[in-house]
Amino acid sequence: MSVPVHYLNQLPSSGWLKRQLGLPAQTSLLIIFDRCLKGKGSFTSWVKQFPHRYGVAAGEKLKAVEHFSQHVLRLNKVVGELPTSQLVVVAVGGGSVGDFAGFFASVYKRGVTLVHVPSTWLAAIDSAHGGKTGLNLGGIKNQIGTFHSGSLIVVCRELLATQDRAHHRAAFAELFKVALLSGGTLYRATCQLVDLSTDSLWKVLPLAVTAKNKIVARDPLEKRGDRQLLNLGHTVGHVLEAFYQLPHGQAVALGLKFAVEWSRSLGKVSQRASEQIQAELEVRLDLSQVEKQLHRRKRLPTITLTRLLLRDKKLSGAGQVVFVFPEKVGRVRRQRVAVAAIVREMRRQGWK
Repeated sequence: MSVPVHYLNQLPSSGWLKRQLGLPAQTSLLIIFDRCLKGKGSFTSWVKQFPHRYGVAAGEKLKAVEHFSQHVLRLNKVVGELPTSQLVVVAVGGGSVGDFAGFFASVYKRGVTLVHVPSTWLAAIDSAHGGKTGLNLGGIKNQIGTFHSGSLIVVCRELLATQDRAHHRAAFAELFKVALLSGGTLYRATCQLVDLSTDSLWKVLPLAVTAKNKIVARDPLEKRGDRQLLNLGHTVGHVLEAFYQLPHGQAVALGLKFAVEWSRSLGKVSQRASEQIQAELEVRLDLSQVEKQLHRRKRLPTITLTRLLLRDKKLSGAGQVVFVFPEKVGRVRRQRVAVAAIVREMRRQGWK
């Protein structure tokens, strides 16, 4: 089912949200929000209109399963006496807040209505769409989760404009990933971005969301495998994110570079296409310098690398992972590969 996405210049009022959802005025909106938004733009005055609100510290610790019960106990004190039919969870934050609030909404009282208001470009482009929720288990991302689509997604320019340049750069990897999968108009528009400013990203954002949702619609519950295409760059990206404690967007960018280079070495993508794709990532994100800094920081042991890969959600058994190889702009292919083969290729590419 397609989820309505609204692109607004300002944060929506309580009444507007209820009207869009077709809910009565007495419906209670529980705002689960990133506390770092306080003091940014009009957020502080906006959030005060909601009697039921719960601030959290964004980040992977928020998603740790061992902390979830403590949050639920506190949240239950806020909204426990409200009827399920009169409760809507509104997630206002980046990916970790959306995952946490989405999971809570999916299990609290056997599921309540969910609205996403992404506050980061990364969430606005990617994680707020598609209906996935997730908690981390044993330090591994999203090992526990549900499918619980938001009934409404509100992308607010005013909120996104408060993000610093680092967040803009972090979002580019997911934008470029979807553009690479989609090809055509989105890929051209992404490569032609003058910069990564709010104005530039806002123009291409609806195209990126539409492209992702087209892929999700073919395989909403990840049963057929089509949706696994969205994991392009994530197999190695998640390993680097966990080991080096990198921002998600930066890790995915490195994972994309790895996938394109491996695909080139296997003859799956042409030398020219590989160079063009990697050049675009390099110009935007300076990945060569990032890699050098990581290599100097600490070595990635084989046993740790193997352990992290074996916990990949795309593990298909017999020590194999479903890996997404780019073949050209607008076309990729899924293939089962041995974890040992990924380790060897990482060593070949300099991840010692």
